[in-house]
Amino acid sequence: MLDVLQLVKDSFTQYTGRPHKLSQKNRVMLYIMWLRSYPSYHVLALIFNVSVSTVQAEINACMPIFQRALESFVQWPALNEWRGKRGIWPKLPAAVGAIDGTSVEIYRPQIEPQELYYSGHRHYNAIHTQVIVDNEGSICYVESGFLGHQNDAQQYRMMRQIEPMHR
Repeated sequence: MLDVLQLVKDSFTQYTGRPHKLSQKNRVMLYIMWLRSYPSYHVLALIFNVSVSTVQAEINACMPIFQRALESFVQWPALNEWRGKRGIWPKLPAAVGAIDGTSVEIYRPQIEPQELYYSGHRHYNAIHTQVIVDNEGSICYVESGFLGHQNDAQQYRMMRQIEPMHR
């Protein structure tokens, strides 16, 4: 965890908004706990002795910080590397990876139109994240912030252009 804190530390110090109730270490710990097991905001509020709205604000503030600080660690394989991955999954021999999404339940928005965030499929307000992994299980790409009313196909069409990184 301290390694992660070192990676994002500069991004935290550049933030000039309101003061935070949690230390940088606790903000990182809260965000990592939320990413790892998605406990409810209420559980995190109890663990860190803050309000539920503080937990929500911290997660929303940490998301772009972590994305900017850690995006260089996620790299696309070159085209030949992708081709070399074929045949790893016996039932899908031509597959080189998979894309899937996950939904994170959020509180009903108070200012924005709540119907944009409401997932009729899940019956709660949500933000969606799309993750692309190769067939060895390595994360190749993550994009988050899709509105709850959108389905996987709509989110996929909205994702920015995906292409191999040039090395």
